[in-house]
Amino acid sequence: MKIKTIILGIFTLFFFLNACFRSNPEKKNTDDSLKSGNTIGENLPLMPGISTKTTLYTVNANEDNEINTEKGSKIKILKGTFVDENGKDITEIISLSYKEIRTASDIIINGIDMKYDSAEISYDFQTGGMFEVTAVCNKKPVFIKAGKSFEVSFVSNSRGNFSFYSYSNNNWTYKGESKSEPLLENRTSKLNFELLKPTKSDPANDLIIDIKNPYKNIPELSIYKRILWKYAGSQNYSEVKELLKKQISTPELQQTNEIGKYTLKFTTGKIKNELLISPVFGAKDYTQAMNQYNTMTVANNGTVEYLRKTTVSELGLMNYDRIYHRPEAVPIFANFEIIDNGKSYDTQNLPIFHITRDDDVIVKHNNKQELYFSRQLKNKIIAILPDNRVAILNSNDFLASVKSAKTKSTVMFTLKISENQIKTSDDLDKIISKL
Repeated sequence: MKIKTIILGIFTLFFFLNACFRSNPEKKNTDDSLKSGNTIGENLPLMPGISTKTTLYTVNANEDNEINTEKGSKIKILKGTFVDENGKDITEIISLSYKEIRTASDIIINGIDMKYDSAEISYDFQTGGMFEVTAVCNKKPVFIKAGKSFEVSFVSNSRGNFSFYSYSNNNWTYKGESKSEPLLENRTSKLNFELLKPTKSDPANDLIIDIKNPYKNIPELSIYKRILWKYAGSQNYSEVKELLKKQISTPELQQTNEIGKYTLKFTTGKIKNELLISPVFGAKDYTQAMNQYNTMTVANNGTVEYLRKTTVSELGLMNYDRIYHRPEAVPIFANFEIIDNGKSYDTQNLPIFHITRDDDVIVKHNNKQELYFSRQLKNKIIAILPDNRVAILNSNDFLASVKSAKTKSTVMFTLKISENQIKTSDDLDKIISKL
């Protein structure tokens, strides 16, 4: 009888506890509005032991906070912005981590993918700077409350307007436009505009627009003489030539958001037309223009900084980007080889990067993959080796490799191993800047 009573008591206790656990499950966040984007830490580091500087800031969740970063950027956070994983307001001290990614070396070291996929089409990004923000409270991740956001004023050296993206689901997600404002109070230049670096014309490939354009009212062009204009749009050259055969009147030149690109507006009869064009210089004028550019740059002794204000509604990795347009680029199939003291390296599984424009377009490549390049821009190749060393190809050797390359032809790029081992991100940055 006693045994039956004990067994009955055990079963009663089991069902009671089971009912308790069923009626009081562990509370989990089911609110889709509590979003958290991907972070750099989720990527595999390409160069173990080398990282980009992260700064920790203490934020009081019950007060308005303003953070001034080392590079001059600002973060403004109002009280009541953060919640925990269950959507409950946080009223304690929060530890906020902030990292800026500004250079090609930062992007490579952190393994950041600069591809943007949209409508099943893959694009390359030209970056205007990135930052990553994460936060924890009592060692647990925090989130931005639904309907809340905080403001980031990011200081950048990149001119023009960029779109704003967050990194989520292993892809960049468009968040809106971001306009840049010159930081006049921080400008060390005597000019109130940024000089446009001259580009030499390519007679074999450029379509020169023979229209007299009034450009002296455009500051960055006003210092130059005898500017030529090449077509920089995506229309077929034959279509543009036919259009230019017509009687043209009232030509007008306007700046665009992209550096070195301008819109030529004109009429043919009663029809209004627009062409995207870029300034170039003939061989003789190019030398004079470069001398003028270098003289003015030295005289003004400084760079122009721009401020981009954006609101952030989720934590993670953020990017100021624009799609890299390259209508004049030549597509080839690239193969890579590394030879050191007669030894050939297997490049098939090495991280290899094509760096172009102002070192702000970084495209990861594999053998036999299509590579786009412009002869008018600097083109650099860098491969990351397992022992934190790199193999490199400078811009001059790149041009020599593609000298006779035709569209869709296969080109072999031979890289040389750098003597310097990479110990810091600055080491890699110096190597890239000298290529």
